[in-house]
Amino acid sequence: MGAQIVARWPDAMVPASELVAREPEFGARVTVTHPEPVPERIAALAAAIPHRHTNRLPFADLPVAPPVIDELRAAARTEGAVLAVASPAAADAILSLARTADDYLHTRPGYRRELARRARPSRSSPTPRC
Repeated sequence: MGAQIVARWPDAMVPASELVAREPEFGARVTVTHPEPVPERIAALAAAIPHRHTNRLPFADLPVAPPVIDELRAAARTEGAVLAVASPAAADAILSLARTADDYLHTRPGYRRELARRARPSRSSPTPRC
């Protein structure tokens, strides 16, 4: 991707609380200033976006097999990222944050409608958890 300009809020002089009240879904505006050709692999991923959905089914109480974790780590390295598997204590903290966020989202007008639109039940078995 080319050079980017990121504006976190549309007006730095307006307090964030006021902006959130006016535009609660606004987080940032990213403007690409020097677009580059899109690699074929990235174009294929972009074309898949409308077909994605959220799976909100419970996770299975099964560990992810070490060879699968190794494969995921290798894929992350290919993308210049690192896959870290959370310790049990960290996993509990992450789950607590997710529950808090979910509770908050359920208080937002329109959230249930948006969730129903995006989350379709999966026909597959439950997702293993790390």
